[in-house]
Parts: sequence; C-alpha cells; structure tokens
Amino acid sequence: MSKVSGLFQDLTTIKKARNGRLASWDQRGKNQDYWEIPARESIVLGEVEGPGCITHIWMTSSCRKVKAPSILDPVSNASAAPVMEIHPALGVIWDDYDPFYYRKALIKITWDDQDTPSVLAPFGDFFCIGNCYPGNFSSLPFNVSLKPEESGRYGAPCSVSCYFPMPFNKRAKIEIVNENELPFILYFNIDYEMYKEPLDENTAYFHSSWRRENPCDGWGPDIQTNSPEVNNVTNLKGDGNYTVLDVNGTGHYVGCNLTVKHYQGSWWGEGNDMFFIDGEEYPSLNGTGTEDYFNHAWGYAKKCVSVFWNDRS
Repeated sequence: MSKVSGLFQDLTTIKKARNGRLASWDQRGKNQDYWEIPARESIVLGEVEGPGCITHIWMTSSCRKVKAPSILDPVSNASAAPVMEIHPALGVIWDDYDPFYYRKALIKITWDDQDTPSVLAPFGDFFCIGNCYPGNFSSLPFNVSLKPEESGRYGAPCSVSCYFPMPFNKRAKIEIVNENELPFILYFNIDYEMYKEPLDENTAYFHSSWRRENPCDGWGPDIQTNSPEVNNVTNLKGDGNYTVLDVNGTGHYVGCNLTVKHYQGSWWGEGNDMFFIDGEEYPSLNGTGTEDYFNHAWGYAKKCVSVFWNDRS
C-alpha cells in the first residue's frame, strides 16, 4: 500500500485500468463537434460495458429560438456552431437563447441492469445551474464557466464539469432527454476507466435526485426575518422544513445544490439543516442556518435541489 497522502494521492499509484471516452467529436474529421438533440426526443450519448467507472463529465450546450426570419435557422441548419452569428444588414440578431432550456432537458444515467435510472435531474440543476441562471464557480466535484459577456443571462451558454466518480459493474447508460419544443446542441466528453476485475462488493454507486416546491411556504412565511418573534419559534423536529432528501438504503449522503428564487424582498434563510438518520424522531445532526450549511454566513447569494449520494442498493 502506498504511503503517499494528499488530495491527489491516487495519481501516484499505478492502476490496472484502461481509459476510455464517449465524445461528440465529428467523426468525419471536420469540426462540427456537437450533437443535435431533437425536440421532444431522448438520445443515448453512450453505453459502456463494465466493470468501470466514469471519472469526468464535461459538456457545453446552446438552445436558440428564432424571433423572426433570418439567414441561418438553428433548427434546419445544423452545420453552423452557435458562435456563428450572421447579422442582417441592419445589425439585428433574429435569434436568441431559450432562457429556460436548462430545466427542459434532463440528464439520465442507469447502472447495470436497473429498471430505473440512478441519476435523473434537469440538465442545468445537475451541474449546479440553478433556475437556468449560470454563474462562474469552481469546486472539487463541479465547475461552471461562462464568458463575461454572457453573465447575468438566463439560458446563457457555458461549460460544465462533474468529477464525481461513478462506478458500475455491468454497464453504464447515459442519456439526454429533451422535453423542450426546441432542439438544442450538445458538445460532450465523458471520460471513464475500464477494469479487468469486478468491483468490490462494498462499492457505492452514484445517485442524484431533484425536487422543488413552488411555492415553498416554510414554517413562518408571515413573520419578519430575524425578528425576536421568529428567533423564538421552537422547532425541534423539523416541522414545516423543506425536505432535501428522503431515501432508504446503505450509503453516504455527499451533498446538494440548493437554489432559491425569493419574491418577498428580504432574507429567505435561517432554516437550520437537520439530518434524521434511520427513522430518528429528533435529528442527530443540527446546523445553525441555511447559509452556514454551505460554508457562508450573514446571508447568501441568490429553491430547487439536486441531491447526490452513494449507496450499495
């Protein structure tokens, strides 16, 4: 066993594995390196035979809607990348981004011989693009990157990455479901490893779910935020709390992405995070506030949730 420690210690150990990749590269040798996902259709990006493990997913996409007749139509002309904006003589752009397509497309991943997918979430929310509003950020498992001129726009194109390891024994099937009335284009690289030996029986599989409440009333929507009245409300069992995850099985909860759209013009937080494990009446883990759970304090940035966990079910 290697005595090397640190964040990247696995890089110092030789593995008995073979690298592989699913990608949208143009196999004609040209540069149309994207797939078009038709409206109301589902496309399989690839199926990989196991044992193996997905190590990195990178994607970027664009969905444009025509506002008036133009030289290039994004539906019928699939040979032009979204950066190829041809303007009429007056300099008017006749197409624009669909601001909500990140919610209208789903990412779907199924492991082995399962009847139901272990990953099923809106494309944007899975990659931490809440409410279709991308912003630049980097973390260990995820990052989102967009150009400065695209900042502050719903549906703006950006690149997304996920570094969560996703092992499987028999097969992995990755799909994109387009529930939109418009097609969109997708560039992707999905990197994985292939192993000669089956995975250990204690290997935890990756899962992701998504849910939302609209509206989400909470337990005190009519009380002034941070007032003496609200700070003296007793809530020991999580009554009226927003449920992030309710799941059975043996595994690890590894985190969530929380997005809030607030309409009341004040701070929406101060709900303490509570973890009820194995049917507990009272939570065995209590936090001090919503923003504190995400390593912030005294407020937060801009509600929907993507949840990630590993289990052996």
